[in-house]
Amino acid sequence: MFKLMKYEFRKQLLSKIVILAMVGILELMFIYGVIAEKANTVASAVGFFMVLAFISIMFVSFECAFTYSKDLKTKQSYMLFLTPNSAYGIVGAKVLTTIAQVFLTGVVFGTVIIANILFMAAKYHSVKEVIEVVQQFFKEAMQLDIQMDLIVSLLVYMLVYWILLIVIAMFAITLTYTFLANAKFKELVSIALFFLILWGVQKIAEFILPDLAHITSYIMLGATGIYLVLTALFYLGTAWMLDKKVSV
Repeated sequence: MFKLMKYEFRKQLLSKIVILAMVGILELMFIYGVIAEKANTVASAVGFFMVLAFISIMFVSFECAFTYSKDLKTKQSYMLFLTPNSAYGIVGAKVLTTIAQVFLTGVVFGTVIIANILFMAAKYHSVKEVIEVVQQFFKEAMQLDIQMDLIVSLLVYMLVYWILLIVIAMFAITLTYTFLANAKFKELVSIALFFLILWGVQKIAEFILPDLAHITSYIMLGATGIYLVLTALFYLGTAWMLDKKVSV
């Protein structure tokens, strides 16, 4: 499994280098704006940085689906399935690699944000006052029926749901290249299947969480448990199709 994850990391390394290069350019732009006291430059750097963070996390999340689709349709990548690794290990390595990459991407952007705040705080004392206002806001908000257990359960729920989206994407791609192998425009079919399955999952979510105004940590944990079951089922279905229906 570890060797498969290393293989996936190397295969997807170029995109990480591009992201880091763009982060570096924006960071230099931000530092220059702060030192030169050019508010427009700082604002532009921050705006582009936030857009880059969103796009990067989204891309890294679904990059494994793109590479997985390439693995199924190109001869060179198809050699992966001829290695002495089970289909369950191959799919699992791709999912775990994606989770690790999303986490590391978030850490990089979070670290840059904290470093920039500290950098500005060292130059402008008013930034410290802004930080104190934000801290005070959270202290007051914590007294408005926002319980820590609900926050934790919500974060876990979002993480599991994100993993479910990745597995659904791989399931839709595998389904297209197995049972629907004769279909034309496979990429479009895969996308259509993804959104169709996602629509069904959303209906399940609406049934479990009918009233968002009265969500409790127990409801969130229950929904998370069901999403974990769905994730396992889609994972097993993907690996089964890969193992039984893909001809090498």
